[in-house]
Formats: sequence, C-alpha cells, structure tokens
Amino acid sequence: MKAPSKAGYFVLEGSNSVAAAFYFNHSLFHLRDHHGFTQLRTLWLLAGFGTIYALCSALAGRFAQRYGYFTSLAVGFGGLMLATGLGCVWPALVGQIVSLGIWSVAICFTWPVLEALCSEFETPDRLPDRLGMYNVVWSVLQAVGVAAGGIVVTLAGARSLYLVPMCIHGLQLLQLPRLRRQRDLYVATHHPGADKPPIHPPGGPVHFQTLAWIANPLAYMAANVLTASLPTMALRLHLTQAEAGVWLGLWNWIRSVGFIALWYWAGWHYRFRLFLVACLGVCVGFLTMMLAPSLWVMILGELAFGLGISLVYYSSIFYAMDGSDSHGEQGGTHEALIGLGLGGGPALTALAVVWTGSPASAALAVTGLLGVGIGVVGWVHRRARAGGAGVTG
Repeated sequence: MKAPSKAGYFVLEGSNSVAAAFYFNHSLFHLRDHHGFTQLRTLWLLAGFGTIYALCSALAGRFAQRYGYFTSLAVGFGGLMLATGLGCVWPALVGQIVSLGIWSVAICFTWPVLEALCSEFETPDRLPDRLGMYNVVWSVLQAVGVAAGGIVVTLAGARSLYLVPMCIHGLQLLQLPRLRRQRDLYVATHHPGADKPPIHPPGGPVHFQTLAWIANPLAYMAANVLTASLPTMALRLHLTQAEAGVWLGLWNWIRSVGFIALWYWAGWHYRFRLFLVACLGVCVGFLTMMLAPSLWVMILGELAFGLGISLVYYSSIFYAMDGSDSHGEQGGTHEALIGLGLGGGPALTALAVVWTGSPASAALAVTGLLGVGIGVVGWVHRRARAGGAGVTG
C-alpha cells in the first residue's frame, strides 16, 4: 500500500528549519550588538534553552501521540508566531529573553510531529528514503537560514529578524487544515497499520539506537557550544555578521552533503566502525573549530565536524523510527535527547570559563566529554557483541 504524498510535510519541515535558523542563530548577534551579551552570558542563555527543549520535547511527543499531530503543529506554529511577534514589539532585554523562552517551548511541538508525519505509513523498504529526504530538507534549509540571516538583517534592519520568521509561521498555519483533511481521508479509506516486517537484523535496533542516543546528544552539545561561540569566533577571525553566517555556518552545508550521501548509500546501516569514525570526526572537528587561528583551519574543522555529525544524527533518527509505530513519541524522545546536548554543552562550557577564565580550557572540557562519550559507545558495543547475534563490527 503506497503512503500518501509527503510533499506538504516536507514544505512545513523546510520552512520550519529556515525560520528557526534565521531567528535563533542571529538572535545571538542581536543580543551581542544591542544588549552587550558576552560569550559567557550567551552560554548560560543557551544552557537554559536546551533545558527547556529537553523537558518539553518529550512531553510534546506524548502530547502529539495523544491529541493528534495537527493539534500539536497548530500549538507549535502559533507559539512561534507569538514569540517572534513579541520580540519585535518588546525590544528590551527582558522582552528578548521572554520571546526566546516562548520560542523554545513552541518549537518542541513541531519537530517530533514533522519527523513522525514524514515517516508514518511507510513500508520498510521506503522508510529509509523518506528519512533521507527529511534529513536533506531540514539541513539544507537550516544552512540557508544561517547563511542568509546575516545578509537579510544587515540589509533590511533588525526588525526583519522577527518579521521574516513570523510570516513563515503564519503561512505554515494556513497549510494545516488542507494537510489534515488529506491525512484523515487516507486513514479513513486505506486503514493503514497492517503488519510491517522490520528491516533490521535481530537484536540490532535496541543496540544501535542506544549507541546513537548516546552520541547524538554529545554531538549537539558541541554544535550548540559552536552556535554560542559564533559571535566571539567572528570577532577573532575579523568577520562581519553577514560573513560569519556564510563562513562559520559552512559545516551546515557539509552536513547536508553527508546526508545526501547517506541517503543514497545504505551500507552504513548497523556498521559500528563507520559510526565510530563519525564520532571521532565530531570530536576532532569541534576542537579544531573552537581553537582555529585562521579561516582556513576553521574550514578544515567544519569539514570533519559536518561529515561526522551527519552520520551521528542520521543514525539517531533512523534507528528511532525503524521498527517503531509510535513515531510521535519516538520523535519526542529523539528531540529530548538533542535538548540534553543543547543545554549540557553550553552549561559545561560556561562552568569551565568561570572556573578557569579561559575559553580554550572550555573547548578542551567539552572535547574531553566527547572523548568519554566515545569510550562509552565502544563499551556498549563490546557488551552487545559479547551478548547477542546480529551485531556487526
């Protein structure tokens, strides 16, 4: 039975990604330029954002599973409109913080559902293709949002930081009734949910999902520390906000290239050695980017980091959806674990900066935690190999 068209869901996903990257990443430059935010204050802010995201994503996934995907999306897109509109009319620092807080909660009601809608009703042979498309769409549009945001804000003024994403979320809300009717009609006429054989090897899903759910939060820990450090790195490398959006966001484009390669090549499924190399790429790339003395060294770090995080993230979402029928709840767990990394990385880095007074030691602290995570991944894999079949090296 062929699943319904997912084109509308991919449009929602892509527009959500570009709006989120546009608003969130360049809000940090706005806070630096208009409210005197230092790197340390930015790190504490992102630590709070990640904590909110981790707590709310798991709850939002359950909310969507219980009350419906489109109810969750309406709450999410409406909340995002409210947050960006509030930031536009309340320019004081407290208004910006409240806006980011509402935004952090509202975004949780969108991503788990979009992941679920793009993967539900798919047969085992089509699921990898849908997830591949999903990863390419959000990553490419996120790269566009990061790269174009600085240019748009520079040319159109600070209010565009809020008005552009607010308009995007308004258009998303307008699409929901039509997409809901299409899905309801498909469910009523096709009665989906027949038995679907798993495509994974026996004993593999739990084991590899565990590996990915250990590594992915750590990868996002590094990614959010990089996001918090963008304004500081731009100053160190003598880049304007527009130039920083292009050059320091290059790893987002590299990640998209990695997603495309993994989409077309399924040989990475349940292959531990490739997963381990990706984890090492995240670790080495992060340290290189944090300490890069020049733009060219930065680009080399971005290459390793972008390719590494592409496989780590892809593994997390693929192993979560493969063999599961509770896609909304699985998506919520996937996003909650990302939130742990989003909050934990900046918090650890901020503590290291306070303790030592050195940004370099903060980079080393996060790199050390990544190294510990890689060790845990290796330990879990060895135990799985010793305890069951179906586990590949």
